[in-house]
Amino acid sequence: MNININININTNIELEPVNLDDDFSLLHTIKERRSIRCFSGEVLNDRELSIILWACQGITDAERSIRTAPSAGATYPIELYVVLKTGVYKYSPADHALALHKEGDALPNLAKVSLGQKAVEDAAAVLVLCYNPEDIELRYKERSYRYACLEAGHIAQNGLLAAAALGLGAVVIGAYYDDFVKDVLELKHAPIYMVSIGRKG
Repeated sequence: MNININININTNIELEPVNLDDDFSLLHTIKERRSIRCFSGEVLNDRELSIILWACQGITDAERSIRTAPSAGATYPIELYVVLKTGVYKYSPADHALALHKEGDALPNLAKVSLGQKAVEDAAAVLVLCYNPEDIELRYKERSYRYACLEAGHIAQNGLLAAAALGLGAVVIGAYYDDFVKDVLELKHAPIYMVSIGRKG
């Protein structure tokens, strides 16, 4: 079942629980991972979206709020947004849920400010990783941005491997205008990493 497009602006979308016993071979998944830029335009199902988001930033230790990707001092300065055809959503690791951030299909405009890349426009989902300096800079000062970039890389690689394990295509998007992406998606913080994911075209 796909996410319902007729949702209230304040509604959180609970993703289905992730089955941690799914039989994904890590070495096989690493071997199969490729940069795929051609997508069919079909949407992801709930299970696929749930697994990808959990792999990126899901909680692995509820007592300590530890996530799947390492973070300097467990400050977690990376905010994860997902751009779907139904809207822009912010992922909440604590709730494993999506909160609607902006209604409507932003993928065509996101593609325009990403140098017209079809891998953005035709994607089923684009992960947008933004750096929120608020907590980490209090602790790590001038090294904070470096640590945030390292964390974004860990998160993105988890997402890429999850997509590969599910038989989906994915590609890192590095060519985009930071401030224009921020404006198109109405983000508070500029993105430092994007990943397009979809069914292989």
